[in-house]
Amino acid sequence: MFGSIFFFLIIINLFMTLSGQEAYFSNKFLVQNTSNIEHCLQFSKISQMVFLYGQANIYNLAIKVRNFNDFEQIRLDCISPKNTSIGILTLIPKRPIALSNNLNLNHSIFQINTITFKFIYINKIDSNLNIFHNFFNDKILIHIEFYYSTFGLEHQNLQCRIKNNFTIFKKVFSLTYVFTCIYTLNTCPLLFYNSDISDLNFNGLSNTIIKNNYFTFISINYDLNFKINKLSLSFYRGLLNPNLLDINVFKQVRSIYLYGQIKKIHNHIFENFTNLTEIRFFLDKLDVILIEGLDWLNSINSIINLNTIKIIINNYKYPNIDFCVFKKVPQNRHILFQLFLYRANCTCLILWLYKIYYFDDGLRLLNRNELCSNLVLLNSTCNFETIKCQMRTDFDLTKQDKLYESEILTLTSLILTPFFSIMGLFGNLLNILVLKMNAKLSNEKVSIIHKLMVLNSIVNFLYCLISLLHLMNICIGINGVYCPFISRSISVQIFEIYIRDYFGNILKTLSNFLCVGISLSRYGSLINRTLFRNIFQNKKILVPLIIVVFVLHLDKIFTSRIVYDNLLAHIIDDYIESPFRNTFINAFEKDKYDAIQRSPFSIRQNNPIYLALFCLNFLINDFLLFVILLITDLFLLAKFKYNLKVKRMIIMKNNLHNQDKIHKNEKTNFRVTVIILVNLNILLILRSLELVMNFTVFITKISSKLCDFINKFCTNYYETGNFFYLITCSYTTVAYYYLNNSFNNKLKCFVSNINLVFKNGILRFYYLQQDSVSNGTQSS
Repeated sequence: MFGSIFFFLIIINLFMTLSGQEAYFSNKFLVQNTSNIEHCLQFSKISQMVFLYGQANIYNLAIKVRNFNDFEQIRLDCISPKNTSIGILTLIPKRPIALSNNLNLNHSIFQINTITFKFIYINKIDSNLNIFHNFFNDKILIHIEFYYSTFGLEHQNLQCRIKNNFTIFKKVFSLTYVFTCIYTLNTCPLLFYNSDISDLNFNGLSNTIIKNNYFTFISINYDLNFKINKLSLSFYRGLLNPNLLDINVFKQVRSIYLYGQIKKIHNHIFENFTNLTEIRFFLDKLDVILIEGLDWLNSINSIINLNTIKIIINNYKYPNIDFCVFKKVPQNRHILFQLFLYRANCTCLILWLYKIYYFDDGLRLLNRNELCSNLVLLNSTCNFETIKCQMRTDFDLTKQDKLYESEILTLTSLILTPFFSIMGLFGNLLNILVLKMNAKLSNEKVSIIHKLMVLNSIVNFLYCLISLLHLMNICIGINGVYCPFISRSISVQIFEIYIRDYFGNILKTLSNFLCVGISLSRYGSLINRTLFRNIFQNKKILVPLIIVVFVLHLDKIFTSRIVYDNLLAHIIDDYIESPFRNTFINAFEKDKYDAIQRSPFSIRQNNPIYLALFCLNFLINDFLLFVILLITDLFLLAKFKYNLKVKRMIIMKNNLHNQDKIHKNEKTNFRVTVIILVNLNILLILRSLELVMNFTVFITKISSKLCDFINKFCTNYYETGNFFYLITCSYTTVAYYYLNNSFNNKLKCFVSNINLVFKNGILRFYYLQQDSVSNGTQSS
């Protein structure tokens, strides 16, 4: 009865989840083109539209087209051109395809002066692409953004040569590759030939184990004629070197904006950029400046006829403690450190940097522009010879650093999960066969310990199978070292929520209870008490226990939501994992501040019921059962040592003159004790590591908002904790073999029977072959 009700609730919940993908778009602006009625009907099925705003009696639309196979299916001529214009066009194909001239942009429906194109799943760009050319004639500002795409031309390694009238981005205001894009080495620079781009952005550049994602260009011996005003590069522990910032490609750039974290700046990186006027740093950590040093400034200062380059470090106040870093900057005429705020309370370091700029021009700038409110005081008190400073050695970890470290843990578990999952599948299947088949062959009464061992092996077998299938959903580094395309699919997310997170945690809790039951039953058999052996056969205890286990994990369902469309995240802070979890918020409530779209980041109150379930789950499953199991194993070990001591005294008493037998018994006891201690310690260490990971998540979710803003952080620690638990599941055969004499004997008997059957089969096959040969000889 309870199972039927519970299954019904799960079905209702799943229906609510799938119905969450609501269509808030309208296709009322579509017209039935009489010449292409069938094509327009097909286009209406894959397109969604929403009204953005009105401007000069024109409806400005955002159009999203998804699940198409080819750009020819996009029929913009089916949209009524009367009083209608497209402001945002988002294209999401079923699978990665090439951006080609098959995309027909009907320019009569682009009637405003700004349009944004958002391309998802573009694996290459056709070298003959010319779909943006007419926008230059119409003087429309074009913004182009790529998501989950690959940077580069089609067949770029084979056809990197100039063609007649070859231009792809003739006049583009901004071109952006977001952090989910993939960059390639030896990219053909003809992608930018004869192009004019005001703002070029590359995000997601990284040189790490998790994600080695950066680009280089093929060497060329011709002028690209590439006009560029601003180049933005966003890194995570990346390297800024001439291979990336290629002078042959970006030599006309005027402003360079650097974001994120940079490990190293090459000493001669900027020396040939004669048009450069500004370098801005928007860094999460300033270690590349304050620890690695400013040697790259010397190359800028050595160039003749170079414009003054303004260097702006965002949110940096130039404290005197960092004077040691900047005091090596020579007297120069090219480098001007511009303050982030006007009329600031300046430091002696600021006065020094302006003093060394081109004789006294820097000081005149300070006086004329009133950059410092305390300039008079600085001139009278700053003694540059006696300023105390120190070199920094480290910085606090950022949110991105914490996420990266957690991804390293997940990568380690990912590499080993297939091995331990398969090992657990075969090991637990072997346990079931040994315990069940030997019981049938011997017709002996099955003890409660063996029943619990069989149940535990079945539970562990299912958990190992789920862990193996869970590899479909793991995504490390977002298009990093491992991130399968299927990981974001709806079916995989449903599997994650209902099978892996909910049912998998139920199996995990049941296994913990069964392990406690096995230990208690074993201890009860040692002290000749039936209480521990019979407690798990009492239905009055088992039924409420099972109900509690199923209810205990309901928060896994009701606080997780399927992510239908998270493809347009610009930065890592906007990215959410699929499915979205690690909150205490009901996933099926309407968002209070966002009635149209169920945003995972909308501000809502935590549900106290789910918070209570989460705390109870940790206290019972991770802490209480662990402590009970630990105490029981310690009692078992103490009782075992006591029994060995009694046995030793009996043998010594009965064999006073047989020292060899006493020595042999001592050696056997020592070997058995070591084996038991090693196995118990292995299990204890694995469970302790699992507890540490889960405790980290518990403290983080209770005391901070880190899991709310970067939910992948907590997921990664959960992954690692579950990995340690998976190892214990795959270790059960070894544990049973060394810690249970009955299983030890049955396993040996099972292996002997298998060997016997195998040998008999070979002998029978051999004799059959001999008989056939003999019969053939006689007949001939």
